[in-house]
Amino acid sequence: QIVNSYVELDRWQEARTANERARRRLRELPPEELDAPDLPMTRRHWERWLDASAAIDAVAAAEND
Repeated sequence: QIVNSYVELDRWQEARTANERARRRLRELPPEELDAPDLPMTRRHWERWLDASAAIDAVAAAEND
């Protein structure tokens, strides 16, 4: 939600930073944790989120140019 909020505000660098923090946290989780029934998102949701992060990186990088 934090990343989405920054995107809506066109604050792409902040979105990129928040996204990278979340990606680091996700990498810390054991793979079986992504299948835990008490998580707010399924494995597929996490995968889609990671795919979308490439778009955030591209926009943020373009703003730096």
